This record gives sequence, structure tokens and C-alpha cells, in this order.
Amino acid sequence: MTVGTNYAGTIIFLIAFGLAAGGGALLGFHAEGPLTIAGGAIVVTLDLAFRLLWRRCGLFDRKSGGCFLFLPIWLWGVFWIGLGIADTCLLR
Repeated sequence: MTVGTNYAGTIIFLIAFGLAAGGGALLGFHAEGPLTIAGGAIVVTLDLAFRLLWRRCGLFDRKSGGCFLFLPIWLWGVFWIGLGIADTCLLR
């Protein structure tokens, strides 16, 4: 793994955006904004469930949950939700 990234973060990211892309394809959504919002929401849900329910650790503990570039993956999910909202509502 690269510096500041762990396997949990990579797996959560791949599952979340795989589900978002697959679900979007099944429902006919192909725009980046809604898929980014869905992927971000799934990332937040999966990482918080992993951290709080399974590992029972803190929200910012890098070694107990998903991490990408030294930041918790759920925080990236919040960023992706905001980016998707901006793309859907403001940039179109």
C-alpha cells in the first residue's frame, strides 16, 4: 500500500463506488454527480459502521478504519458527497 493508505480504505472505496456504479447502471443513472453522491454516502456508511460497530474505535483513528492519504475514508466520503452536490446543482 502507498503511504497513508490502508487495505480497509481501498476495499471500502472499491465496494462503495462499485455499488454506486452498478446501481446507477441498473437504474439508468449515468451522470457523475448522482453517482459521486451515492458513492460518497456508501463510503461514509461502510466506514462508520466498520469503525463504530465492528472495531469500536474513534472516528479519526487511522489504524482502526479505512484511511486514504492519512485521512479517514469517511471524511473523503463527505468530500465526495459535497463534490457530487456541487456537480449536480451548481455546475450544470
